[in-house]
Amino acid sequence: MFQGRQARSAALVGLGFLLSACSHNLYMVGRTNGATGKTVLQTTPGHPSGDMTIAVGSKVYSGTWVFKNGGGVVGIAAVGGSAGSFLGSNSSGNGSMLLSAPDGATLRCGFDYDTLSATGLGVCQDSAGELYDLQIS
Repeated sequence: MFQGRQARSAALVGLGFLLSACSHNLYMVGRTNGATGKTVLQTTPGHPSGDMTIAVGSKVYSGTWVFKNGGGVVGIAAVGGSAGSFLGSNSSGNGSMLLSAPDGATLRCGFDYDTLSATGLGVCQDSAGELYDLQIS
């Protein structure tokens, strides 16, 4: 009986963890101009997109981001006369950020992200042609 309560409690704690909002630190640096940008992005599990704002150098960009998981696999296996099926999920995918500043300048980013490690890497380019390396942690 006690083990059953422990299992239910552990399941509820795990469910609460999975459903809670997460935050991710975004950091970028210009490859030639050295301008940096930093923001914290709030995410909600099950909603792989949202609004964001980031200041890079003297410009403030606002817009949207989206993440697309890489998909999964479904299969059937037979071992020792028993057959079964399985479903697997990929923990990585890619995304984009489309942002603009009040003066009409734009910042476009593409990134790869791994949901298990909660980290990602990408590249951004502003409308002046400057490239930025992007880190997500």
